[in-house]
Amino acid sequence: MGAINQPTRPQETAPPVAQRRTIQGHEVPDLRTTVSVACIIFACCALHSLIRAPVPAVGEPHYLGKAKFWWDSDWCARDFFLQSSNPHLVFYATVGWLTRLLSLEATAYVGRAIGLLVLAWGWARCGIRITGRGSTAILSAAAFCLLSAIGNFSGEWVIGGIEGKVFSYGLLLWSAALLLEHRPRPAAALAGGAISHPVVGIWYVVSVGFALLCRQLRSAAGSAVNVTPLQCHEVPLPDAADVSTTVTTRTRGSIVPPTRKDWLASVVLFLLGALPGLIPALMLVLGGDPELGRRADRILIEHRLGHHLDPLLFPRFAYQHYAGLLLGSIVLSIILAKHAGVRAARRAVVGAGC
Repeated sequence: MGAINQPTRPQETAPPVAQRRTIQGHEVPDLRTTVSVACIIFACCALHSLIRAPVPAVGEPHYLGKAKFWWDSDWCARDFFLQSSNPHLVFYATVGWLTRLLSLEATAYVGRAIGLLVLAWGWARCGIRITGRGSTAILSAAAFCLLSAIGNFSGEWVIGGIEGKVFSYGLLLWSAALLLEHRPRPAAALAGGAISHPVVGIWYVVSVGFALLCRQLRSAAGSAVNVTPLQCHEVPLPDAADVSTTVTTRTRGSIVPPTRKDWLASVVLFLLGALPGLIPALMLVLGGDPELGRRADRILIEHRLGHHLDPLLFPRFAYQHYAGLLLGSIVLSIILAKHAGVRAARRAVVGAGC
């Protein structure tokens, strides 16, 4: 008997791997993936903001009041505080125009949404770049919100009301992601923009500079593994459906010192981005009567910001809380010592602490 012809089944095709973009020879997560992760992080941060810091939160009346006055000098024209200098001029100029259309309360909600969107985008970009997994970036944001709800060391916060530093933290995280992708020019431009809040931005520049210096010294000593844009290995990058898909990509999570040409271009872009935030701060520090400035500094440090700057005023629980965080960070740093992204982040943290 002849063989019975069996109907042939169509060949099963493997599901497509995550779509990838290539920028300057470096593969980066596709836009859809990053947007998906950023939306989840935004939802987490927005929920934390609304529950832990109802409108108006600490600092919001001062920031938004100054922003409204900057756009409408007839509003509370005789108020002494509103007539004072404008150290956060970028925030007043960019967010303050909303007060011409909305009430101060509505401006607070809209401002929070915009600021947290910038923060979530920067967090997603940086988290995916360091760990290679969107799920890890989301979990890190959730863990940060949880730890923030437990307590802080000296009254500092990132997710709460709307201030200039919320935008600055988002920009610096995005800048860090670009730097880890070996794209120093846009990273420098965003770092300059982060100096719209001078304290946050300058500390970021110091910490990244320290990390780059350590990387350069290790390379010069011959103790570091050469990392070039052509080096490839298997790392997990997420897609919109599966955040654990593994793809081949360029070396991630390692800060590579820029070339001399990139240095020059990066410095120019950094200064262009930083000047709008630096000029008002420098005018505040250098302008006016020196004796009056010293008296104002004393009032600011000892009374207005004592809970931020005087260790004797910090509650005991703050020391216990942060001692636990420090111990946990050291343990994780030792466990993940071989991870290039962890090494780069560790050097940046040490630089910020110095």
